Formats: sequence, C-alpha cells, structure tokens
Amino acid sequence: MGDQICNLSLNGKESNDRVVWFHNPSGFYTSRTAYSWLLLRQMGFGPHRAYWRIIWKLNTLLKIRVFTWRVGHEILPTNDKITSIRHGFLKDCPRYSANAETLIHALKDCPNARTILTIGGLDNRLLMKDYACCINWIEDVMRVLDKKAVVDFFTTLWNSWNNGNNHIFRGKEDEATVVWERAKTLSNEFRIHNLVNDPLIPVTPVCKKWEKPPCGFVKVNFNDTVTPNRIGYGMIARDEHGFLTGGGGGFKEEALTVEWAELYALEESLKLASSMNI
Repeated sequence: MGDQICNLSLNGKESNDRVVWFHNPSGFYTSRTAYSWLLLRQMGFGPHRAYWRIIWKLNTLLKIRVFTWRVGHEILPTNDKITSIRHGFLKDCPRYSANAETLIHALKDCPNARTILTIGGLDNRLLMKDYACCINWIEDVMRVLDKKAVVDFFTTLWNSWNNGNNHIFRGKEDEATVVWERAKTLSNEFRIHNLVNDPLIPVTPVCKKWEKPPCGFVKVNFNDTVTPNRIGYGMIARDEHGFLTGGGGGFKEEALTVEWAELYALEESLKLASSMNI
C-alpha cells in the first residue's frame, strides 16, 4: 500500500517526483539553509515573522541592520552566550557584577545601557517589564514606536553595545550622555519615543466583553474618572444571567491620582456588595 501511494502522480502528468527543500526558495537543500532553519526554529520563527520581515527594510546602515539580525537571534557574544559553548568561562557581567550577562541584560537592564535609553525618553514600561529574550522586548518596542523612531532605537542599541565592548577590550567606557549624543549625530531629529505616529507593528485589538459570573454569584463592576480636583465613580452588580441587581455612584471633591481613585471606587463597590448581603 505504501509503495502504491508513493507512485501516485500528484499533478496528473507523467513526471517524476523530486525532493524539495521547503526552506530554500529554489527548493534545493544546502547546509547553509539547514543551519538557518534550525536557528530560526530555535528562536521561534513563527511568532516573530514581522520582526524578520521589517529589519531588512529599515532605512539605516547595513552594519546596524546586521546588528539587529544578530540581536534577534541572540548570537552576540555576551558572557552568558560564551559560557554555553566554552566551559569554565565566567558568565557574570564584567561591568556591574550581575549574575549573568545575557543579551537582554547588556542592552536593557545593565545600568549604563538603561540610563542611555532613559535619556532618550524610551517608554518606561518597556524598561521596567521583564523579558526572557531580546526579540520579545524589541517587538514590544515596535508596537509603540513608529518606523523612524525604531531606526533610531536600533542605532542607540548599536552604540550602547559598542560602548560596552570598549570597556571590555580597551578599558574605557563613556558616560551614558556621551553615548546618547554620539548616537544622535547619525540621524536628523533623532528620537526613541512616539507620541502621534502609528507604531511600526500595529497593536492587535483585543475584544473585551463582560463575562457572566458562576451560577449563584453576583459580579460587581466599577469605574472611575479623574479630574484635577474631583473624581467620579460608579458601580453596577449583575447576576449570572446578566440582570442588574444593584448599583450606585457619586463624586468625591479631592485631588487623587488614578491609582487612588480606583482604590476609592473599589472601596465603594465593596460597600455596595455589603449592603446587598453578597
């Protein structure tokens, strides 16, 4: 049966089948494309297709585009990377004594590198969030920055990486402000922030809707608004069928931050739940 299946003609014409290597546009197998495929599979090619498609189209120096490719593959020679192929090599950070000098540490978490990005005005959420690898971090950056700012962001990383290499090989490391000013000279209107332009990678919209609570439960939802010297809040309670069972709201004449306003609305929601004996 197996031989009969293999002998079936797939195109209806009398022609011999041939082996095709899917990971090469020409269909021919080469050791180069095999290693490339193995590396892409290890790095999770599927979820990062946008990254690989974008980096080669960036309007920047070729050496910076190659640098971004190496960053995405995590193949820059950090101590942690060298340790994986050379036994007995210390993997800690040579500058700030971190437990492991990973690439995400060298480019984002290392104090001098973080100071450079902070001076440039990179969104603080992109600096404080923890990432397992660089490509996840950079894709989040691409979901915030526009194309011009992404190019300048990679230029900043490239200068920051070179500054770290100068410390290791020459015993000299420039201050963060010097590195930032040097990076700015490579582009007009240099920036790594975005206020009004569309991000390079569009943010995937998430459909959010109210979910019913389990049978026998009541769900209380609350919200608030904040103005300079006043907050408004409201809450509603619904059962497992979605029917409204209670609600309330009001105002508080006080200057509160968004966080404190939400806590106040939560407190009022708990009072509503208590008054309804739920």
